[in-house]
Amino acid sequence: MNGRTSVGNGSSDFLKLLRVRLLFNVPVLRYYSILSVPVFVQCYRAEQLRQNNGDALTEKTFPRLRYGYDPRIIILRRAFCPESRERNKMKILMLGNSYTFFNDLPVKLAELTGAEVVGNLRGGACLWQQLDPNDDLCKKCSALLAQKDWDYIVLQEHSRGTFEFPKEFFDASRKLCMIAREMGATPVFYCTWAYQRGGKLITDMKLDHDEMFRKINAAYHKAAEDNNALIADVGARFYTDEDPDSLFHPDGSHPSDKGSALAASIIADVIFKNEESKQK
Repeated sequence: MNGRTSVGNGSSDFLKLLRVRLLFNVPVLRYYSILSVPVFVQCYRAEQLRQNNGDALTEKTFPRLRYGYDPRIIILRRAFCPESRERNKMKILMLGNSYTFFNDLPVKLAELTGAEVVGNLRGGACLWQQLDPNDDLCKKCSALLAQKDWDYIVLQEHSRGTFEFPKEFFDASRKLCMIAREMGATPVFYCTWAYQRGGKLITDMKLDHDEMFRKINAAYHKAAEDNNALIADVGARFYTDEDPDSLFHPDGSHPSDKGSALAASIIADVIFKNEESKQK
């Protein structure tokens, strides 16, 4: 063996590794900086053992390695063990309404994260309806929660629900976050935006854009803080963007494709940073 450990087909495996795009759609090269060659080799050997003999032997042989979403293991599993991709894929459940399903936001989030993303969504829905046993939305939500081991549950309220029905919003937020925690998932609030400034909708409803933004933003941040949840503050980005009109659908309420892409990137970034923090 001349003191060296073979890793697959040598340079061809390494080139294959560099072509793989990881979780959160970033190049492998970004993560390769955390891998010394000996650690890389050890991880790969451990993964081979895990595939052949099960986790028990791997953990006994390599007790310092941690599985799950350790970026080092993701590199190896996705590069060399394609059959394990589905089994180890992150799972995200999105609960909300048309602000989430417009422009296929779940698909955009899946493309950015490499996760399996499923939505329980209905136009105009409020979060409390996900918990109402008389509502079909609740029945589907219960079934989805029972089907998979979700890693993240993304919560999105009706565009005016946070300030028109604050008690219902905070009660539903508390209960859904509790459910998420009990099943080992991390709750993420998808903080939405005020209607388009100067648009027909906000004018007809006689709402003030700045006041609407402040009410929505404050409510989401309070819900996240009260429930120790993550928050993807999409609304703040809509509010401060240099070209906010480009983020809106012509109806002045829903997001444009650009707005949905921005929302997906912010949610993905929050999840990405949370996954990184687990490694520290």
